[in-house]
Amino acid sequence: MDTWHMHHDESIFPQSYTFIPERWLGNPRAPNDKVRLKRYMTSFGKGSRICLGMNLAHAEIVLVIAAVFRRFNLEIFESSYEDVRIVRDVVAPDASRDSKGVRARVGLCHL
Repeated sequence: MDTWHMHHDESIFPQSYTFIPERWLGNPRAPNDKVRLKRYMTSFGKGSRICLGMNLAHAEIVLVIAAVFRRFNLEIFESSYEDVRIVRDVVAPDASRDSKGVRARVGLCHL
């Protein structure tokens, strides 16, 4: 099973298409409350084939996102859910060919 299908399994991640970051706070568990939710996070693989750079990637993600949101004002521009909705699976999930992706208007922060 690929990452996209695992992360959108409604029996594990209810409302999987909704942004709910609180689901990861504390010691999150799957809805059956028997298994830790972290077990199902497979972005970097699992087991003996796990990504060696996972910890470095997490650190870089935190630093880059923090820097971007400190320096810029971001606003979604002419984008909707339809621009990112998965419509086919060709080894990796893919959006519509007509999609322009997520576009944002970027402005400098005035500090």
